[in-house]
Amino acid sequence: MVFLAAPVCASAQSASVTAAIVETANIAGAMEQVAIDTGTYTTIENLDDLPGPTDTYEFDWINFDGGALVLRPAAGRFEPSRVILQPDPFDPFSGWQGPYLTAFTNDDVTGPTDPYDEGSPLDPWGEPYYFFTPLGLAVPRSGTVSLDLYGDDFDRYAIVSLGPDGTVSGDDIVARFGGAVTELAISSARLAVPAKQAAAPIELRVKGYRFGNSQGTGAVLVNGSEVDGTVLEWTDRLVRFALPTPPAAGAPVALRADSGAVAEAVPLQNETTTSVPHWDLY
Repeated sequence: MVFLAAPVCASAQSASVTAAIVETANIAGAMEQVAIDTGTYTTIENLDDLPGPTDTYEFDWINFDGGALVLRPAAGRFEPSRVILQPDPFDPFSGWQGPYLTAFTNDDVTGPTDPYDEGSPLDPWGEPYYFFTPLGLAVPRSGTVSLDLYGDDFDRYAIVSLGPDGTVSGDDIVARFGGAVTELAISSARLAVPAKQAAAPIELRVKGYRFGNSQGTGAVLVNGSEVDGTVLEWTDRLVRFALPTPPAAGAPVALRADSGAVAEAVPLQNETTTSVPHWDLY
């Protein structure tokens, strides 16, 4: 006997899309309110947390496990240690004022085997809502930012649903919020190796923020040493070097600005490109 799945009607699909648009906007708005109250962003999973211990689910206390994972909006990466978020005793309206969203239930959150953050809410198609900084995907499980999915293509913070097909595509739903990173930071370092080695030099492309609009005494460092190559372009957001030989994949790449400040190193990756639609509708 063969069972045929009933087709999803357009109205049901439209209702799911509408729900995802509303939910991404609500999560983005909650993040903005957290920043107003605490000066930081946190993980999506934390947005339904209480300011004090709870007997129901201990992880629904914002300071469970030694504090919350947070990132400063200006930096775009998680702080190296957890932060205790609590109101100032002299200003009870400051600090964590959650929950900022209705409590997430076990039926609609990611589980312990999901590659994204456990306890994060799911979109109408059963996939997590993802939190992007201008440097890439915030990965709470590791407290890091990665170039998975959209890489560093968003120039503002964003909450993303991968839409009905669950992959990066034109049906994705995005709610942007906040601003760009305002501190010296590298978002990605990539090698563009030509198909024919003799046709063009190997190009190292470093993207990020606050590099300065001219090199001056600045330099790109690979494995802690200055890159030996020709500068093709140096702008506040992008540096391009022509290299005689490629560094090893995964090598740490840092950048020293003309001011002497050094950006945190990121691993070198092969060049990849992602086409990002316009999200002005959301």
